Amino acid sequence: MSRNPNSPLPPRQPVPPRRAPIPIGPPTGRTPDAPPSVARITPAAAPVVAPMSRSYEAAIVARAGTYYRTTRYIMVLVLIACGGWFAYDGWYGYPKTNARIKQLDLELRQLDAQRPRDDAGIHQREDERAKYKPQSDLDISIQKYLSVGLPIAGLLMLLWTLYHSRGVYRFSNQMLEIPGHPSLALEQITHLDQTLWERKGIAFIEYKTPAAEGRIRLDDFIYERDPTDAIFKKIQDHFAGREEP
Repeated sequence: MSRNPNSPLPPRQPVPPRRAPIPIGPPTGRTPDAPPSVARITPAAAPVVAPMSRSYEAAIVARAGTYYRTTRYIMVLVLIACGGWFAYDGWYGYPKTNARIKQLDLELRQLDAQRPRDDAGIHQREDERAKYKPQSDLDISIQKYLSVGLPIAGLLMLLWTLYHSRGVYRFSNQMLEIPGHPSLALEQITHLDQTLWERKGIAFIEYKTPAAEGRIRLDDFIYERDPTDAIFKKIQDHFAGREEP
């Protein structure tokens, strides 16, 4: 239906008053007009856990001795270098010397047979000949054998050094760990031989476990001295005041 803009507008209908919204399901005792309160939720407090008592102590660790390994590394290098020196003499130096001696002897015979004699040339070759010492076949063979044997000995020494000083000595929580042996509690050590300790820093430990028994060498030259001595002191204190079986 079209509306004529010149016609008077119909009277506006009165707007009913706005009602306050009625809360759904108000808590008991709350009036509808009261503003809803925000319930504060307090999270449950986390249970307090008492710290566990720890009786752990710092581990004592003795690694391979620096001086022990360094001196043996030097010996290995010396053996290998000597092998190279002997190889030079056996395969090159001694044969070259013998060849030069033969050449000088031949030249001296030729000069001596010439007429007129070349005395200056003879004296020069005789002086050079006096500087050389002929090497026998046995000398050459010895040089060759040493050139092969010494490097092999050096490599064997290197392997022995690394094996003999492998791993670490470790003492932690009353447990002793030595390379090549099972972990031991102090109660499993049956005997402590400290006869050589004061003089050489060597002690022997005998042990017995349900699975094995054996003998341990504790050496503060092969392994670091201060921690090795500290481990020895722990074992010594354990044996103090009680009779060994």
